Amino acid sequence: KYLQEYYNNQRNWNSNCLKTDIDAYCTVEDFKTELLGYNLIIIEEHGNISYKNYPMICTLEEVTKDTKIKYLSEDFSNLSPVRQTDGKRYWWIKPSFFEKYYGNDGLKDSIVWIGSCHGYENDKLVNAFSNCGAKAVIGYTDSVLTGYDSYLHSAFVYSLMFGDTVSEA
Repeated sequence: KYLQEYYNNQRNWNSNCLKTDIDAYCTVEDFKTELLGYNLIIIEEHGNISYKNYPMICTLEEVTKDTKIKYLSEDFSNLSPVRQTDGKRYWWIKPSFFEKYYGNDGLKDSIVWIGSCHGYENDKLVNAFSNCGAKAVIGYTDSVLTGYDSYLHSAFVYSLMFGDTVSEA
């Protein structure tokens, strides 16, 4: 349901000269490269707080023998395999991941909207994006319903499109 709303937003925003891309199946590899070159990045994935008290973002990529070998050798300290309520294990991304792949202003002057639960429960994930050059980071301090987040980020984008600053939006 919400993905369809995002596609509707994409059509509307593209028709108003706001180039919009949607990746409906985000993998670890996608998060390594696909945030580059955007003024606004909206992350709509599950989120939670780790047992070490830092916000993490869930990918839709299931943990397999092959991805374990690949990711744990490259990114052991930046990823975490976590079992979900469906019984499967998925790759979760720690804040350090973004600094590794987007440090040195890789996200310079971008606005990052973290639509994930607990994305702003503390400053660790927000600071990671800021350390990568983001000029603004917006997120939630607790759990958030997808529908509520969808309305808020849509209103935020339209407000920006009509000339409001990030603070005003």
